[in-house]
Amino acid sequence: MQLPRIFRLSMVALSSLSCLQEVSALKIEPAEDQSSLKILKDGLSAPLLTQHTGPNERPLIHPLLPAEGGEAITGTHTTGEGIFWAFPDINGRDFFTNRGEGYWQRESVAIILAEGDTVSWQTTYHLLGTDGAPLMKETQTWSLSDRGDRFHLDLEWGGEAMRALTIAKAEKGGLYIQSNWSPGREAAIENTARQRNQNADGQPSMWADVGVRLKDRPGLAHLSIFDHPNNPGFPQRWHVSEAFGLGPVPARTEDWSMAKGEMSLLKYRILAHTGEFNNVDITSAWSQYSGLSGTWALWGIAQRE
Repeated sequence: MQLPRIFRLSMVALSSLSCLQEVSALKIEPAEDQSSLKILKDGLSAPLLTQHTGPNERPLIHPLLPAEGGEAITGTHTTGEGIFWAFPDINGRDFFTNRGEGYWQRESVAIILAEGDTVSWQTTYHLLGTDGAPLMKETQTWSLSDRGDRFHLDLEWGGEAMRALTIAKAEKGGLYIQSNWSPGREAAIENTARQRNQNADGQPSMWADVGVRLKDRPGLAHLSIFDHPNNPGFPQRWHVSEAFGLGPVPARTEDWSMAKGEMSLLKYRILAHTGEFNNVDITSAWSQYSGLSGTWALWGIAQRE
């Protein structure tokens, strides 16, 4: 059953939860004009994260700050800015480049957990065909958990085909993160196999990390994206742009077809952290997220290659 075309906000407060690790309280604050949700963190003067939820525009997370605040980790790019989900070819329609009216139609936004050391929210949009009717109903369920000096941003993406669909094979498409890089600014991308920058493009990996130098910060600020073993094609191949944007690509090697009424679910985690980057530590964090041994998964990649 399709949801009515309204902007729906349901606020559920969480009581304080005890935690061995020091964390700060988070709170979701919706905009009065219903165009965004801001995630506030105790001790920060600016929102930690802003989720844009315009009625006729692609849902977007930007800016996203480090856990301790400061300059944003996400940045601008010709195809968009920040963190978003889009495919460049669904039945011939380019949702990666086109992010506005005629392509995206908001159905609902819900706040699931409004405050605490974890908050969560959900956006539901229709992706429109050339006739203005929906091709796909897309639901993004996000959860942000504070871990003191870092945080987890978990995504569950659900896609329901409103008619028979073909998501065409492409070098990019799906979850995409654009870092706050500009010419002359230090940045680096690395994956599980220690392939760096453009050498990581098109390669299968359990995770990939982008680090970028921000103002008044001694080291790079990082966003590590974790693939989930239940995702199709795991470990997925990745797109790495020359502007230090990256994302896993479910349809990198072949077309992805969906029958009318078919539903798909994909899961990812984004780990935001600062300080010295350690490949082994990130693989260990991925293992905790996935429930799999990093060594086992690396061996699986080697066998596939």
